[in-house]
Amino acid sequence: MPPDGELIDAKDTNGAAAMAQVAKLLEESGMEDVDVSRLTARIPLIMFKFVFDNSAGEKKYLECDLSMQNPLACVNTSLLLSYSHVQPDIRVLAAVIKLWAKNRDINSPSKHTLSSYGYILMLLYFLTTHQVSDDGTISSLFSSNGGISKGKPIVPNLQSVDPGYILKPGSHYQEISNKPSSQNFVMTHPLESTLSINTYFFEINNESIKKKAQDLFRPLLKDSALLLAAFFRFYAYEFDFKKHVVSLNATIRKGPVERESKCESEGWKVFGETLFIEDPFEVFYDVAHVLKASTFRIIRKEFALAYTKVMEWSKKCSENTRAECNLMDILFEPISRNGVQKEQTDERL
Repeated sequence: MPPDGELIDAKDTNGAAAMAQVAKLLEESGMEDVDVSRLTARIPLIMFKFVFDNSAGEKKYLECDLSMQNPLACVNTSLLLSYSHVQPDIRVLAAVIKLWAKNRDINSPSKHTLSSYGYILMLLYFLTTHQVSDDGTISSLFSSNGGISKGKPIVPNLQSVDPGYILKPGSHYQEISNKPSSQNFVMTHPLESTLSINTYFFEINNESIKKKAQDLFRPLLKDSALLLAAFFRFYAYEFDFKKHVVSLNATIRKGPVERESKCESEGWKVFGETLFIEDPFEVFYDVAHVLKASTFRIIRKEFALAYTKVMEWSKKCSENTRAECNLMDILFEPISRNGVQKEQTDERL
C-alpha cells in the first residue's frame, strides 16, 4: 500500500514505473550495481548491493532484491523461513548451493539459467522426498510403482505435514490428504483477479512450535557432505525430468507430479529437454520456464561435476585433514561462460 496521501498510477498495474523511480533513488543514495533488467519480468524486480565496511575496513556488501505489489512474495518468504526454523541447517545447505550456482555461472534467469529461488525449491523437494536410514543411507520416499512410502522424510513438507504430528509429538509421521481451503488461506492472485491461490502451509512462527519441530527431525550438519553429494547426484543422474516435475505438492498428491499431465493442465511446453519446477503456491507457474535445452544440459553437467568433487574430496581427505582440504574452495571454483553460450566440459565427467 502507498503511504497516506500518495497515489499509485492506475496504469502502472505491476508497479514497474514506480520501481524505476525507486531504482534512481537507490543509486543516488549510494547503492551499487542497481539492476533494473527485470523490471519487464512478470513480477518486476530491482536488484542492488548495499555496501558497508566491516571492523577490518574490508569492503563488504549485501545483495538485495526489491519488488512491489506482490503479496505472494511475502508468503513464499514465510514458507522458506519456516523451513529454516524446522532445520536451521537448511540455511547452510541453501547458502552453499546458491554460492555454488553463482560461482559456476548457472544462476541468472537473464542467461536462461535458474534463479536462486529455483535452486532452493530443488533442495526442498529433495529433502522432503528422501529419507535417511540409521546407517546413513539416503533413499527416495517414492516407491517404484509411483506411490509414496510411510517413511519419515529428512525434512517435513510444510504444505502437507499434519500439524498434529508436530504439535503433539509421539505419533507416527503423517500428512494431510487435502490442503485446508478456508478463507484464511485463500488469496486473490496479484496479477490475475480471477485466480485464487491456496497459500496454506504449517507456519513455524513461535519458539514453542519451533522447538517441537526441531526435536522431531535430526540435525543435518553432521551429514552435510553426504547430503550435498546425494543432492547433486539426484539431479545429475536420478531425477527423471522427462517424466516428473519438481513439486513441493508431490507428497500431498501421493507421488511424483507427472510432467505430461502438468503440461496438459497448465499449458506448459510439451517438448524440450528441460526441467520443470512448479511454484509451491502458483501451481500453474513453471519457475524453470527460462531454461533452454542447452543451458539445462550445462546445469546437469555442473550437478554431475559437483557430485564428483564431493566424492573425490571425501576419498582424499580424512576427517583429520579436512580442515586443510576445504570442500567449499573446491565447489566454489568460479567460472565465466560469456553469457552461457558454450557448454563447459571436465575430464572427470
